[in-house]
Amino acid sequence: MIPLITKALMFGGEGDNYIGNEGDNVPIYMGDGDDTISNWWADNVTIATGAGNDYIYNDHVSNVLVKVKGGNKIIKGAAVINLSSGNNTVMGDSETQVYQYTCGNNVITDYSHEDSIEIMSGKIDSYSFDDKDLIFHIGDGSLTLKNMINHAITVKDSVGETMTQIYGTGYSGQQVIKNLVQAWNKTFFSTYAPDEITLDESIKLCSHFNGIQDVIDKMVADCRATNDADKFLREYCGIILDNADTGAITGLMLFPKLFRH
Repeated sequence: MIPLITKALMFGGEGDNYIGNEGDNVPIYMGDGDDTISNWWADNVTIATGAGNDYIYNDHVSNVLVKVKGGNKIIKGAAVINLSSGNNTVMGDSETQVYQYTCGNNVITDYSHEDSIEIMSGKIDSYSFDDKDLIFHIGDGSLTLKNMINHAITVKDSVGETMTQIYGTGYSGQQVIKNLVQAWNKTFFSTYAPDEITLDESIKLCSHFNGIQDVIDKMVADCRATNDADKFLREYCGIILDNADTGAITGLMLFPKLFRH
């Protein structure tokens, strides 16, 4: 179908369409076909897709908002990508892209270190792993980041707070202890700093935490989030509560589990 194009507005019908845009301040509305949109040298453009399998290419643009509605999308170039309708699978690229999550079960297949996630409503209740995929569980929906275990993810929550965190190091508990001790020895022999500073530097070298206080703060926050201290100690920290000698194992078990998440 031939798209209806006006100076200030572009419409694609229900078939498979191609639209090229070089104008600023242009809204583009697509139907449910498999569409291709090329957006060049254009600022302040809003693209609303249909439920088809669409290809969107942005080049030399700024302030581009893409509202996706189901189907598979390939989106190239800098953009804010709004996942507000349907269950979407989006492939991005190495340009800076912001993924706004509102609802549904969405998948991002090419998240890069330049990207970030914005939770528009609700919060990340928990996260899990499926092989190398990271899954955020958000209310009744989910956001899956393919092949993103062991990578830093930047998330801005619905109240505007931003945090960057590495989810899952892939190290065993023994390897984490080994890394900590090696980092501690390296720091101890290279500085005359007080013990607490030495420990902080060692933690930075072997994990994504900024120091012992950061570890404690994250542990307390996660424990409160579970609303079940026993479950937290058993499943998150790996502490065997049935063992009468729990005090002796806490130090060995707590650090590895924390550094692995």
